[in-house]
Amino acid sequence: MWEAVSSLPNWSVIIIILVSILTTGSTLNTITSFWKWLLERSDNKKGEKMGNVINEVAKIFSHLNQIMAECNASHVVLLKASNGGSIPRPGCKLYSSVIYEVYGPSSTSVLKSWQDQPLDQQYIHMLMDVKQHGETQIIIDEMDEGILRNLYLSKGIKMSKVVKLLDIEGAFYYLSIVWAHGDSISEEELGRIDNIIRVGKNNIFSVLKKGQP
Repeated sequence: MWEAVSSLPNWSVIIIILVSILTTGSTLNTITSFWKWLLERSDNKKGEKMGNVINEVAKIFSHLNQIMAECNASHVVLLKASNGGSIPRPGCKLYSSVIYEVYGPSSTSVLKSWQDQPLDQQYIHMLMDVKQHGETQIIIDEMDEGILRNLYLSKGIKMSKVVKLLDIEGAFYYLSIVWAHGDSISEEELGRIDNIIRVGKNNIFSVLKKGQP
């Protein structure tokens, strides 16, 4: 009930209306009806907000699918890195979680297995590179040992591009686009892929930024 009250109109307005109802000798039924109208109004607002959220999430999935299809990628993942909600300080642990993903028939989901994943030195170094330069390209044969290389080996991934999306206090959002056939992508094709990712990244950034307070 208090959740509903928090989204009601300004309390000063409500008090004025209630005083008017009481001073005109209105019955309890009238007051009850007025209160019911307020709660229904609150529910309608919540419904509108939820509808907006669903619409924005659908947009993100649409952009992810477009990137995957046009880049002929195996998997596209939107992730968030954070410190788990603790106070940022040297020595605190960093974690990564999959927020949304799309993948083709040659790949499998990592949504459940990659939640609050503690990050090792190699992964954090990769994220710092993305944070500083906006993106990085990863070739599995050139990777150091670590959790990301182990994941790529288990999924048959040959190459990936990791791209910065949104950097806000307490969270770093980024995209990972992976290929199981990365060793066969030409330089010309990589240039075309970079353009596609740039457009898709900007579209997703706009949706994420809109949802920030």
